[in-house]
Amino acid sequence: MQRAKRWLEGTGRVNVYWTVYEHASMLGVPRPGGGKRSFDMSGVILGGDLDGHQLYAEVKRHSNPRNQAKAYGDYLANCYCKMLRDPDRPYQFMWITWHPFSQTKWTRLCEWDEVRDEVSRRQTEWLGSKILVDDDLCRLVADRLWLIVLSDKQEQLRMSDEMLAEVRKTATIRTKR
Repeated sequence: MQRAKRWLEGTGRVNVYWTVYEHASMLGVPRPGGGKRSFDMSGVILGGDLDGHQLYAEVKRHSNPRNQAKAYGDYLANCYCKMLRDPDRPYQFMWITWHPFSQTKWTRLCEWDEVRDEVSRRQTEWLGSKILVDDDLCRLVADRLWLIVLSDKQEQLRMSDEMLAEVRKTATIRTKR
């Protein structure tokens, strides 16, 4: 998870403030059907159209697909539960992996009907028997999904800590003017 955190922060566009290992209570999402599920990390996106949007991420450092298809379905349901609690917040949801999965439907993994299908499969367990799956909320979640595949070499392209410090120093000076 630290590698994904460093990569995100190394883009210069994200500050990751919380990880599940240090702040589990802040990353937990209560499920209306009972229980709680956590994201791996959270932070804030900086600059551009997404400035100030809170980011929630799940990280899978795998060298093969493993159980990512099922875990991704749970992740979509967790994103849905997070949006269900506060649909007006500008959340962004990121799945970060080192290996693709579900290759036969890879291009559809961030589509609203994929969100609906995965949430519907978990409806009783995650939402309870009284809450119906809302297509509009599924569309909202889908619009905010990011699917990122990292590689060891790609990680080398992130800004160095020194370069990032200079960029942030310059940005801070500009905002003080």
